[in-house]
Amino acid sequence: MKLKILLLSFLISTTVRAGVVLEPILGYGTIAQQSYNETLDGYLNVSMTGLAFGGRVGYKNSIVTYGLRGMYSPSLEVEFSADSSFISAADIRDLNDVANTADYSLLQIGPYLKIQSTDVVNVFFGIDVKYAVELSLSGTTTESDATNVYVGVGINPASKLSLNFELGYVIPEDIVEDPDPTVSAMLSASVPIEF
Repeated sequence: MKLKILLLSFLISTTVRAGVVLEPILGYGTIAQQSYNETLDGYLNVSMTGLAFGGRVGYKNSIVTYGLRGMYSPSLEVEFSADSSFISAADIRDLNDVANTADYSLLQIGPYLKIQSTDVVNVFFGIDVKYAVELSLSGTTTESDATNVYVGVGINPASKLSLNFELGYVIPEDIVEDPDPTVSAMLSASVPIEF
């Protein structure tokens, strides 16, 4: 009987792991928004895309990991388009010309929770309480603050590699009565390192 209890406690202690996790991340993300432009009298689609890098640091207890995530996109490419026939191609071209002379970057910081549902699949969600797009144009820098609520899934094809997809909803800092929907998405690869 003592041998069975000892064997059972050994099996439990070897399958339940706890400790600090450091997870570098490299990804490609996009932000998309459709908004009404009163000056042009039509709906504009704005997309921002670019490489992102950063990571997660957290505490893992069994199948649950929680902690802090930070991501940075140093250079975003911005493109305008229109679904409306009211907005001319020349107006879109002018907006894209101005966008190409500006520098855009994105900083994301916030808590996350990740659950390893199987050895191959994990799900995660989080809130980027700092979700700031920075615009630099002609020596002037402006920043728009928002919050990003996201959910994602990761596939682990190898023991120390996770291929991730996340989808988020961006909530602007200045909440208006009828905000324009803004979504974020990211494809990334990460390498969880447990200590």
